[in-house]
Order: sequence, then structure tokens, then C-alpha cells
Amino acid sequence: MEIITPKEQIRKFFFEKHLDFLTSVPQRRLQEMILSSCVKGNSGKMTDYAETGPVHRTTYSHFLSKGKWDDARLEETQKRESFQTVTELAQTNRTPVFVCIDDTVLPKTKPSSKAKRPTQGAGWHYSHLEDVL
Repeated sequence: MEIITPKEQIRKFFFEKHLDFLTSVPQRRLQEMILSSCVKGNSGKMTDYAETGPVHRTTYSHFLSKGKWDDARLEETQKRESFQTVTELAQTNRTPVFVCIDDTVLPKTKPSSKAKRPTQGAGWHYSHLEDVL
């Protein structure tokens, strides 16, 4: 009987999802953060990770704000793997794929006065991001 630890499962997941280009430090920090979130839950604070992880909370904060990895490659890998998973599920279940475009991160303005036929219900909308900024 073979026993696989959660750390090994996450490492295997990184490999299967083609995230093995991340160096050992980013992999280790992400692994610690994933495990911490599973054990304790996540309220969005670095103390959550520090309570169950082996390093101080500032280490996680520094990692997220100044960590070195290829953001563009990580984003492309995430997009590709997500699309592949959705496509495989749709084919397996023989169901269509519906796409919802979420524009909540785009600033909203009043409808253009140049529009000859503005789309009904597509006028100015409240931006939740303005409260944060």
C-alpha cells in the first residue's frame, strides 16, 4: 500500500497542470498556502497561512507582492488548462459550453452619444471597483 501525502498530491497536480516551470520556492509557498486554506479556511489574511505554515506571515506577503515567477506563462497555462478541462467535461457529458463574459473589472461610463442604436439595458452600470479604489 502506498501512502501519498497532501504535499505530494499538490506537487503532482502542479506537474499534471504543466505548472512545473515554477521554481521550488514558488511551488513550496503555493503548496503551503493551499494546504493552509484546506486546513483552516481562508479569510484573505496572511495570518491564516502563518498559523498553519512553517514561515512568518510576512514571508507570504512578500512572496505574493514581490515573488519572482513568469506571470504571463502562469496566466497562459491557467487559461489553457481551464479551457481544456471545460471542453473535456462538455464532451464527456455531451453538453454545450456556455460562455459568460464578466466585465466587472472594466470601468463603466455613460452610453456613448455616438451609438445609433444603444443596446437596451446596456447603459451605465455601477462599478463595484470604484468603492475599493
